[in-house]
Amino acid sequence: MSIVFTTLLLVYRYTYIIWCGIVPKRKILFGEEARILVALLKHDRLDITSIIRETGYSRQAVTNNVELLIKHGLAKDEYEKQPPGRRFIYLTDKGKKIAQLIKQVLELLEETTT
Repeated sequence: MSIVFTTLLLVYRYTYIIWCGIVPKRKILFGEEARILVALLKHDRLDITSIIRETGYSRQAVTNNVELLIKHGLAKDEYEKQPPGRRFIYLTDKGKKIAQLIKQVLELLEETTT
């Protein structure tokens, strides 16, 4: 069994992902947070507007999910010093590892459905 399935318990039908030992006792929908992590993995850093464009989520959904990722140590933010002072989000090392695993799971699901 691959590391993806030993690290993550994926119940595809209900689209839940349980992060065993990484974010203890926390269920995260396999959707908004995961897509934001994968979008951040593709780029070095993104501002909120770019995440909205990349994922298609509302500003409120992106902001709430980014706050959740920061709270769990998967992402960090920094503000530009010059106007307009955009807020950039980037992945921590832990966030990169999880994003890579999610990307692998998504690729495996794509392979099995085609």
